Amino acid sequence: MELGKAFYVKLVAGIFAIGVVALLGFVLFDRLVYRYGIIGGTAVIVGILLLIAFFYDRKHVRSYDDADA
Repeated sequence: MELGKAFYVKLVAGIFAIGVVALLGFVLFDRLVYRYGIIGGTAVIVGILLLIAFFYDRKHVRSYDDADA
């Protein structure tokens, strides 16, 4: 079974993108820990993730209502 060239190009691009995002996340967390300490850095990261979850949930609220029926 051959997957094709496009699959491997997308796979390599995805792995590269994940690596860049992970590197930026580690640098951000490192700078936050240096500036605010481990508790402050963790609190800022958790706050950012909570904001992302809040806006994601607000965007998809109707699909949750339809699932209950």
